[in-house]
Amino acid sequence: MLIWECPKCRQETLEIDGGVAQCQSCKYNADPQELAAINSKVEPEICPECWAQRTFALVPHNNEANMWACFSCGQHGDHYHRCLECNLIQSFHDEGKEQDVCDSCWEDIKRK
Repeated sequence: MLIWECPKCRQETLEIDGGVAQCQSCKYNADPQELAAINSKVEPEICPECWAQRTFALVPHNNEANMWACFSCGQHGDHYHRCLECNLIQSFHDEGKEQDVCDSCWEDIKRK
């Protein structure tokens, strides 16, 4: 789940989870694609977790760093990077890898 500032009442009570974005203060129902477009530093992308179109956005976090966040399913974090092979945003938890190559591309590389 992701908690975000509601664009209507400006309270940090907008809960984003499972395709629903609703403010717990004013009950505003937000459109995930619109939220991503408003808050993103770059063009929103396909979420690598829920596959929602144009809802995965690079957003400011803690006034200094950026993180990726899905305004549809609520997944977020700084462990998302662009795969060096396929150029899609993917989740990378394996710190042991030398490069950011997604599992699918890594399997293709090993087969060659």
